[in-house]
Amino acid sequence: MFSIKHESKTNSEDAIDNSKQWDDNELTGKTTCQKTLRYAKHFELVDTCANESSFMEQMKLHGLSFPVVVKPPTSSGTEGVRLVYTYQGLRRVAEKHWNEQNCESNTNESLLVMEYLQGFEYVVNCVSVHGVHKCTDMWHAIKSIYADQTYINKSTASTLQDNDIKEDRQAIGSSSPLTLSSQPDMPYCFRYESQQLITAPNSPYNNYQCRRVIEYVFDVMTLFGVSHGCAHVEVMYLPCEDTICLIELNARMHGDLPRATDLIGYNQLSIFALSHMAPMKFFKDIPPIYRDVGDIKFNKRFIKSPFASHNAGNSSLAQNETNHSNDSSSYSAIQFLKQSLSFAKNHFKTRGTDEKQVEIDHNINTLDPIPFNPYSNESVRVIFLHANRDGYINFDVLVSISQLPTFKRFTRSLNNALEQYLQLDSLSEYVLKERQKTIALKKLNRIKSLEGDDEKNTHDTTDRNDDDESADDSNNSEHKQNNNEDNIFDAGMGEYYISLEKYLTFETVYRECLQELKQAHRVTKTMDLITSPGCVILQGNIDDMTQDTAVIRQFENANDRNGLYEHT
Repeated sequence: MFSIKHESKTNSEDAIDNSKQWDDNELTGKTTCQKTLRYAKHFELVDTCANESSFMEQMKLHGLSFPVVVKPPTSSGTEGVRLVYTYQGLRRVAEKHWNEQNCESNTNESLLVMEYLQGFEYVVNCVSVHGVHKCTDMWHAIKSIYADQTYINKSTASTLQDNDIKEDRQAIGSSSPLTLSSQPDMPYCFRYESQQLITAPNSPYNNYQCRRVIEYVFDVMTLFGVSHGCAHVEVMYLPCEDTICLIELNARMHGDLPRATDLIGYNQLSIFALSHMAPMKFFKDIPPIYRDVGDIKFNKRFIKSPFASHNAGNSSLAQNETNHSNDSSSYSAIQFLKQSLSFAKNHFKTRGTDEKQVEIDHNINTLDPIPFNPYSNESVRVIFLHANRDGYINFDVLVSISQLPTFKRFTRSLNNALEQYLQLDSLSEYVLKERQKTIALKKLNRIKSLEGDDEKNTHDTTDRNDDDESADDSNNSEHKQNNNEDNIFDAGMGEYYISLEKYLTFETVYRECLQELKQAHRVTKTMDLITSPGCVILQGNIDDMTQDTAVIRQFENANDRNGLYEHT
């Protein structure tokens, strides 16, 4: 079925200056494999001519086994990304997406077969100047897997029930193994459920898990030469290996900004602007890792060492902190971070004498992707909306969501849709008045036209000679017939205008405007990030956000007039 491209290794020293290459996942994997950084095992399919046996040989050659992830190399928004458990499932994906034009206007001339990673997925956003990286925010992402019914053959579609699909839905974002066996040949799509802000990135939890993730991201950015501008990086922490693995590196800004400015004090966009307008302020005042939310003792000039109570004999680390705060140009932020992290690793190695504590630290089942923040219980959560079928937005429910206690704002077109709906009364009033003006103008023009005809007829009658009184009777009868037709037409037009005036009520115009608004914001069945109707950003107490999240999902799942979607 497929022909496999044997990847040729590239030198890590080679400069990468083409911006399109940042979206090439194949190139990303080739480059990271030159270093000691963990990367997803993969190979590339370049045409459809290899059989199953040769495909399985290549799987074995690259250390892969089912399940695997299949994706286009240059797409985005999880478009075309599918999880397959069998070769038959992989064939279905290839037959559908091969040579298809993706959302980036690129043709899928090949597909990547990649290792399926299970762990904690993180999104890390950074800004860099002259190779000095600053992490502005970090998020924990949760996805779910759904059976993609678009691959079902017509012959088997009648035997597949909705319950089968529901049973195959499973959230991912933990280290628990994922088994979807009811439909092994069915491809599965990834749908984002939520992203939550890491409010304590400097926490010592799990051997400084989040800081190690950020250090890995800094290494990846340095490896790929991302020395200026923004970076949006997706990685996964693998608890079973206690390591971090790269998923994607995008040399661009995160979407839907701002998100957590109220809690952090800045965002990726504002720091990016600062890096251009005041680079020295960027070096001195912005820490390599944003401060823990609620930590009022945090020194904004440089990242405060979290090992102050343990490094009395480690004066070199404290001295390095001082040097960095005094001269940021002579001391790289990533070097400082690496030294502090190396100290953390040594510190936790010496603590291994406490066997009970070590057992707790390395028990994967007790690991949490979001470290506890002792300073604050406030956070930000992004809820990705899902539509189970094609339909329309129920704007009344959208208003109800906007009134939840932790609601902050909608993203994408939903924010505009809500604003337009809230202004629908004034818009309908405006449309009604404009239509009334149009009808009144048409009536006035018609009246003027009739008055002009009457004056002309009167003038012609006055100027007639007495000899015209003996005109032919046939001409008089024709003139009377024309007058009768004009009278009938005028009566019909009058009734037409009267019916228009009756029809032009606020209620009818409002219904028309509402229908136009629904058509402009149609929703399709959510299969990936691109087809999601939008996001809801919540901010507040974590428990309150959890309750509001449950309410939003209830609105989504309701099929009556109280549901978020009106299905067609």
